Amino acid sequence: MIVVLPPTLSVSPLPGAWQLVNAQPNEGLASSVRLGIGALARTAVDAALLLVCDQPAVDADLVKMMCKTAQNHLGRVIACRYGAVQGVPAIFGRSLFAQLLELQGEQGAKHLFAAHPPVTVEFPDGIWDIDTPDDLERWQGN
Repeated sequence: MIVVLPPTLSVSPLPGAWQLVNAQPNEGLASSVRLGIGALARTAVDAALLLVCDQPAVDADLVKMMCKTAQNHLGRVIACRYGAVQGVPAIFGRSLFAQLLELQGEQGAKHLFAAHPPVTVEFPDGIWDIDTPDDLERWQGN
């Protein structure tokens, strides 16, 4: 597991995880993706599961379901569906690492879905995205 953090955030080490500091977080989301994928590319992994920290409904059951779906659809992108949106969490095979390393700015990996249509996993609570204290309050009242 690789955890990419901004330089202003310090967390306790996670057992078995590589914690990488993104020295250029102002460059946008893509800089974190490139940092994490770059580290994974130097290993023997077959795929990467991209998660973001602001989706509080992500849990172990969802990750297990995504991994099982990936095993049943080898080589395919696996993405979550919430409403009309397909997005993260998402699994990308090693064959797409080079394209992930080309992301720039706030560009996420979602644009790869056009050329690589994903198999989707239903995740209705993926609509919850905590960016503000008000978002957190609404989530807690859910």
